[in-house]
Amino acid sequence: MNRMIKVDKNKLEELYVNQRLDGRHISKILGVSPWTIWNRLKIYGLPVRRQIPHPKFSFSGNLEEKAYILGFRTGDLYAIRKSPNCIKVESSSSQPVFLKTFGKIFSKYGILKVYERHGNITEKTFKILCYLDSSFEFLINKLDKIPQWIIESDKHFFAFLAGYIDAEGSWIIANHRVKKWNYKDSIFSLGSCNKAILEQIHQKLKELGFNSHLYLTRKKGTKTQIGKYNSDFYRIRIYGKNVEKLAKIILPIGLHEDKQKDMSNIIRLEKTKIEKLGTINIPCLYCNHKNVSKSGSYLYKNVRYQRYRCPICKKIFSEQTIKRVNKKGVD
Repeated sequence: MNRMIKVDKNKLEELYVNQRLDGRHISKILGVSPWTIWNRLKIYGLPVRRQIPHPKFSFSGNLEEKAYILGFRTGDLYAIRKSPNCIKVESSSSQPVFLKTFGKIFSKYGILKVYERHGNITEKTFKILCYLDSSFEFLINKLDKIPQWIIESDKHFFAFLAGYIDAEGSWIIANHRVKKWNYKDSIFSLGSCNKAILEQIHQKLKELGFNSHLYLTRKKGTKTQIGKYNSDFYRIRIYGKNVEKLAKIILPIGLHEDKQKDMSNIIRLEKTKIEKLGTINIPCLYCNHKNVSKSGSYLYKNVRYQRYRCPICKKIFSEQTIKRVNKKGVD
């Protein structure tokens, strides 16, 4: 719960009613946000002067941009109609990079306003909002499922996913240590209580060749430091090379600068893994080609085994497979 910032009623009345200063000027004098001034005018019942309308510009109509904004809305955005030709969108965050992302999306369509808040959970958070015209009516109702026009188009689907990821997703490089082995793994994660939308994303990703996994990670009623889950919480996860593949698609579409850096780091990591693998003079078990490429490794009963991939027939086999084949040959 936010602390109630003290603003003297008599002082506010003198500045706003008698001296007729505007809210922004008063906020600088009293050292509080314009939002606080506006809020106290309503609480104290002081007469509020008519505000000058904010300039607003109609939506571009671009479907890829619309899909992205709908994805962002599905994740971390609140929208409400204020008047027949005014729709307010707002969000809050303690991260300046999120505010910057919000600005990239909406600043060309309306005036942005940012208010600083202080609370018990985080030392400082920011509320950001923008007033848009009625062409953004598609944002008022939050989606309970992804529209068919988005699902049916790969381009629109990835735009929607990019917006959703910028609001709720994570790109992770995990450091693992198993006995003497140290290795890094690329992970994509997207979590939400909206199971229906996550299931649609999960199924679409699988159709597109991604090894997607959908988990129930928190049951309804689970308590955390910031509150209790009111619904079951689900998470999509993708690992390894599939993460690099997805990052290469989302990177040109996403607007969140920190997540763009994370995607770039994952792409570099997976490229480095391939460069370190190299080739080895082992015959392919399937076509007998003499030089095969190393293709990662895996852990089995605390022993790490190498995988190989033939550049000719594209088949993959492992050290264990070679040993089994050799053993049969000896027998």
